Amino acid sequence: MENCFAEAANGRCLILTEKKCEGCPFYKSKQEFLSDRLKSLDRIRELPPKSFNSIVNTYYGGNLNEEYESLLQAIAENEQEVYKLERLEKRLEAVK
Repeated sequence: MENCFAEAANGRCLILTEKKCEGCPFYKSKQEFLSDRLKSLDRIRELPPKSFNSIVNTYYGGNLNEEYESLLQAIAENEQEVYKLERLEKRLEAVK
C-alpha cells in the first residue's frame, strides 16, 4: 500500500515475509506509525516510577530521552517529505 510504514526502500514488507498489502491488518501510514509511537512513549512516561524504570532500563538502555529525540527527528523528516510530495502533486495538477 502507498505510504505504509512497513514498506522498505526496496518495496519489501518489513512485517510480513510475503508482501500482501490488500486488507493487511498491519497497515499504517508513516505518520500514523510515528504518532502512535510518540503516544506509547508518553504513556511510558506516565507510569509509576517502578514500572517506568523497569521498562526504560529493559528496552531503552536506561535513557528514554534518546528515543524521544530520534522519534521527533523522524517526525520532522516525515513532515518534510509529505510537504514536498504535496507541492509536487500541486505542480503536476497545474500542468494538466
